[in-house]
Amino acid sequence: MEKFFKKLFYTPNYLAMPVAGIAVYNRSITYIEFKNKRGILSLKTFGEVPLLPDTVRDGEIINTELFVKALGVVKSKISTPFVRISIPEEKTYLFDIDMPNVKSSEMREAIEFKLEENVPLKADEVFFEYNVFSNDSTDAKNTGNVHVNVSVIPKKIIKAFSDSCALAGLIPLSFEIESQMTARSVIASGDHRAFMIIHIKDDSTVLSFVGNNIVHFSSTISIGNKNLIENISRISKIPNAKTTETSQDAMNDAEILSSVINVFSVMKDEVEKFNSYIISKSESGSDFFPKKIDQIILCGKSASLPGFSNHISQNINSEILIANVWENILDINESLPAMSFQTSLGFATSIGLAIPNNK
Repeated sequence: MEKFFKKLFYTPNYLAMPVAGIAVYNRSITYIEFKNKRGILSLKTFGEVPLLPDTVRDGEIINTELFVKALGVVKSKISTPFVRISIPEEKTYLFDIDMPNVKSSEMREAIEFKLEENVPLKADEVFFEYNVFSNDSTDAKNTGNVHVNVSVIPKKIIKAFSDSCALAGLIPLSFEIESQMTARSVIASGDHRAFMIIHIKDDSTVLSFVGNNIVHFSSTISIGNKNLIENISRISKIPNAKTTETSQDAMNDAEILSSVINVFSVMKDEVEKFNSYIISKSESGSDFFPKKIDQIILCGKSASLPGFSNHISQNINSEILIANVWENILDINESLPAMSFQTSLGFATSIGLAIPNNK
């Protein structure tokens, strides 16, 4: 029935501007584009462009020439110059604050006064957006406060990405925070439960807390896919087990599985600390933090490695599952996209960027 209504009330082609999603990491750029046929989305094209070392480092463009060249490769693979681009988590800021319930026209200025208390930059050095929530706690009612979720990106980072896009012939419609776009992909729209997302990237892992479909804060740890691959390669009979697919096969060996337990354990410790912090916020009286996480979602290239999810969840009483990155795009029980499940886990952010705003 839902698909029937989508066909009746689809956005006409001249209004449905095709947009590709581009996610930027230290070692690669992933891109994806969907086609829209009478309101039904399907996969059009996708890919990954490797970046040479020190092209991008921790979210900052180090070598503009090489970065523009890589963006040019992306442009040659997609059918539209219009793109949405994620800014890596390392160069963005997310925080929640309680604010006086001022007029909407005055809220932005009021938040500006609080920015420097929460980010290491001056207000005129950043762009920021915010979401306002009513606050049901007793203290908030007595003071007339509202709860505000704030997203911040430095202007110099936006300028560097914008200039690079212009040189590559791409037209960015927006720059987005990585964790927010990942959540947009893997959490069903309208699902207001409490989630922790564990996004394993090449060089790092992003932990984010999501409630009411909003990322409230995130934390980045310097362990990622490369650490797991390197450990597996040292013991595996597979020469240079560089890909998740070859590593997946190698993990069936008990000796190899044992070799990555240390990496798993370090990540588990960080996840437990992150979970404890969320719970402590609830215990301190905040209505916007849960007494427990409803669900932990794993995504990224190594998310489906055997044994990883069980190890991570040992001391956390929450359901844990591997992400369905197509959650808000298509029903995988009816039609499978031309992308393997393991590959799709590395495209969560770019998929979130490419989802139309009216979805």
